[in-house]
Amino acid sequence: MADATHSGYHLERNGAAMMRHWPLFGFLMSLGLVGLGLFSLPQQPPLVAAQIAVPCQAGEVRFTSAFPPALPGEWTGERGFFAIPGVLELSYCQPGRLILKARGELSSNGGAPLLIAQTTQTRREVLVHTSQTLSIPVGQDGRVTLAFPNDETDALYRILTIERLILAGEQRCASALIRDKRVEFSGSITGAVHDLRGQRLEPCMPGVLYLTVSGPVVNGAGPQFRITQGKRTLLDRQVRGRVSLRLPLESTAAVHLAVTNFAGRVVKYRNLFIERVQFLPASNASLK
Repeated sequence: MADATHSGYHLERNGAAMMRHWPLFGFLMSLGLVGLGLFSLPQQPPLVAAQIAVPCQAGEVRFTSAFPPALPGEWTGERGFFAIPGVLELSYCQPGRLILKARGELSSNGGAPLLIAQTTQTRREVLVHTSQTLSIPVGQDGRVTLAFPNDETDALYRILTIERLILAGEQRCASALIRDKRVEFSGSITGAVHDLRGQRLEPCMPGVLYLTVSGPVVNGAGPQFRITQGKRTLLDRQVRGRVSLRLPLESTAAVHLAVTNFAGRVVKYRNLFIERVQFLPASNASLK
């Protein structure tokens, strides 16, 4: 695939990729609009199953994504590539053999793309580290399914997610969490912190601050979470994974929540290139 075409596609793929890699720009925008918000990572959807029950139409191609409406890449009829998880279904409507040449681009953690090739006669799972050629027997229905399930999943940005924040005390009142806007709450609240500016909590009473937070490891370190109230440092620790915290608040002075080591990194995406497919009918191919 030409470099220009591949680079152009990455502009389009970013919408689907943002669903899987904690997006800095969308995240910052949401903070600017609402100050904080629900912050959860979606589960990766299953790959689309091959629909082999419908009547076969020779030459029909279905190229579907695990994250619709985004396309999984590009397919020209004889070659193409996967940039996000998806399935390519090819219909030849007769038995034979498919000769397939594939090439992988390794992710930043060194992982190779996985190619799953399935017909009624076989199922092959191949990690495509380098360019290689596969010979795949095709059964009587004449259908082939090629799938790419393992896109890059590494964290891009060191961001702390506040999964739950509760202030418990002797009364029920409305506290506030503030960044660009003031959001009042009397029960629990969620949000996120990514920089020194962070978020400001204005407690409505002394009490106990309960927090459940999580953060990804980027470049070997998780978010360094610092909580201060006035001149007192209530917490200064690195968060790796999910952590529950209990912190006493002796006054209603403002509490500052910050991440002191924000970082982002360049991720080399894992891509799978199908450089050539050639179908040989049974009359011209051995099905052994």
